[in-house]
Amino acid sequence: MLLKELLKNIEFELLQGELEPAISSIHYDSRTVVNDSLFVAIKGFQTDGHIFICQAIQKGASVIILEDEVEVPKGITVLKVKQSRKVLALLSSAFYGNPAEKLTLIGITGTNGKTTTSFILKSLLDSMEVKTGLVGTTGYYIGEEKLEASHTTPESLELHQLFAKMVCEDVKVVIMEVSSHSLSMDRVFGLNFKIGVFTNLTQDHLDFHKTMENYREAKAILFENLSEDSFAILNEDDINSNFFRKVTKAKTFTYGQSPKADLTASSPKFDLGGTSFKLVFDDSNYNVRTNLLGKFNLSNTLASLLTIFTLQLNKRIIIESLEKVQTVEGRFEIIRKNKLTAIVDYAHTPDALEKIILSVREVTNGKIILVFGCGGDRDKEKRPLMGKIATELADKVIITSDNPRTENPLGIIENIVKGLEANSYQVIPNRKEAIGFGVKILNLGDVLIVAGKGHETYQIIGREKSHFDDREEIRKAFERN
Repeated sequence: MLLKELLKNIEFELLQGELEPAISSIHYDSRTVVNDSLFVAIKGFQTDGHIFICQAIQKGASVIILEDEVEVPKGITVLKVKQSRKVLALLSSAFYGNPAEKLTLIGITGTNGKTTTSFILKSLLDSMEVKTGLVGTTGYYIGEEKLEASHTTPESLELHQLFAKMVCEDVKVVIMEVSSHSLSMDRVFGLNFKIGVFTNLTQDHLDFHKTMENYREAKAILFENLSEDSFAILNEDDINSNFFRKVTKAKTFTYGQSPKADLTASSPKFDLGGTSFKLVFDDSNYNVRTNLLGKFNLSNTLASLLTIFTLQLNKRIIIESLEKVQTVEGRFEIIRKNKLTAIVDYAHTPDALEKIILSVREVTNGKIILVFGCGGDRDKEKRPLMGKIATELADKVIITSDNPRTENPLGIIENIVKGLEANSYQVIPNRKEAIGFGVKILNLGDVLIVAGKGHETYQIIGREKSHFDDREEIRKAFERN
């Protein structure tokens, strides 16, 4: 594609060169550059792409897009822009033929519940024979095909590559987990979401956003950019919904257990086999049964139902299909052996940890044994909060390592136990040993919760990623005991 065709909707200053070159590909990572390609210099949080411009040229880039002027050899086209991340998104869309315009986009944002809500939606759409794509934490899906996920929301270049492949595979609807990072970093800039969904907002990612106000402002970007003919699906049970309602032009609908919600659930009943409730919507009542467990999954279910109802699909078939939706891997995932029960969950925030423990408390009369830790190089403020919640709500707490990354695991544990009574927890830094001990002390009627990593099949220690799966370790421990 000719450079000048890519630049039709972009403001730029031509510093040198011509606008006629044919562009073979687009890159923001100099290591991937090939001949006759375009390199976009992005200012990252760990490094600045401007320092790799020379490397990109040596590898064959013929066009450079930058924010800060850098001396570049003659014969190379150089364009200066104000915000290179946004330009990358626009260029990527144009290069791949604006594939997102051929898809119905559903964006889901919130601290917790994005993944489960995404999978409920995909399962329901699949049951209606609507070919669906999914972009999220556990992977990228094109129908039944699964691709590995690098980020919850990939960089805009990879995102539009993915959209283009989805269009070729005849996907009609794409469900996206839209992280606060991706909104702040313009990864979804320029996308026209048909539906924006808000699950909840609780403390997380303050290492990145610094304050809860900044965190909420990042989430608000999704709703600020919804058009008047789109829909905002908001959680009536979360006070932050009022904020998002004020900033959006979209048609707004609410869900929740509050009677004020447009779609709500009455008389919910929970057990280890699932949840049943009466769905109340649009002056109609429906009896509903789902395999998903806990109040927080009831909220995710309501969000999914209200979202899919805006697509004008058959409500009765959707509700009947809900009973076939399976538990999402690593989200309240139950593992049983010899009548012993363990639950693996991704809960890695104070709110999520509290909800998983309280949800288990509702369906068991036995003791709750909790194994958890906190990730390194992430929000440190939530660590003592999670320690306090754990020791107040669980009967036995085993504090261990999560993904320590470049932090000292014992230092992370010290943060967690700060201010706790010494006899209210036990420390076993090795996660495998901690899980094994949790299984060893598990009795009939008790429930072991292993929280924090969920679906992850790895552990990051230092900069090394090695295989580790909580579910595998629980099953091995069950076999040993």
